[in-house]
Amino acid sequence: MIALLATSNLDYVASLLALSRMGFSVLFLSTRLATEAYVNLLRLTGSRKLVVGNEFKTTAEQITEQYQLSAYNIVERSEYDLPTPSGSRFPYTRPANASHQISFIVHSSGSTGLPKPIYQTHSACLANYSSGIPYRAFLMLPLFHNHGISVTFRGLIAGNKISMYNANLPLAGSTLIESLKATRPQSLHCVPYALKLMAETPGGIEELKLLSLVMYGGSSCPDDLGDKLTEAGVYVVGQYGT
Repeated sequence: MIALLATSNLDYVASLLALSRMGFSVLFLSTRLATEAYVNLLRLTGSRKLVVGNEFKTTAEQITEQYQLSAYNIVERSEYDLPTPSGSRFPYTRPANASHQISFIVHSSGSTGLPKPIYQTHSACLANYSSGIPYRAFLMLPLFHNHGISVTFRGLIAGNKISMYNANLPLAGSTLIESLKATRPQSLHCVPYALKLMAETPGGIEELKLLSLVMYGGSSCPDDLGDKLTEAGVYVVGQYGT
């Protein structure tokens, strides 16, 4: 069992794939929790190892003051994006009971108390990722949420390209619209705030109308914003739960 606390970017994707291949069950930690919530999730899952991004090292230090664990820096692109392999391929042997082993652990929001872990086996993940709408997606949701991670793997299984908005960049309506124009996705997965920014930016609604699906998650969409988009012809769908 190993926990992952970092910004959703390419390093995050490389790390979660590498950790899973190494045989770890990965606990995805939201970047917006209090120290108490982190400690509770680590205790409940028995995680004693933490891979942490540079921007969360202070948070990791605060966690270790209350809970004993080993922290490791997240792998950076300069370490894995190499012109030639740095060594031999990692030798992976599939266990006999692999389908029943825990693959990923996400957690509840904590709106009714401390966040609670939600365990997913490899077989449950495959059943999830092989279903759904295999659109060429543009993802703005964090990968520590089940919506974000599911969209990512559904794209991989379907063999479709998936574009991810770099979480290190600030949100701006003009930037989001240019991102859609550059990637030409079939579906957009985001939070309602991103929809608001695009709806208020000239040309934003027109770009959203070109998509086959606009799906939001993380919070509810204001009625006036939803009405504005649907009346303009944008196909908006809400995603709730894990």
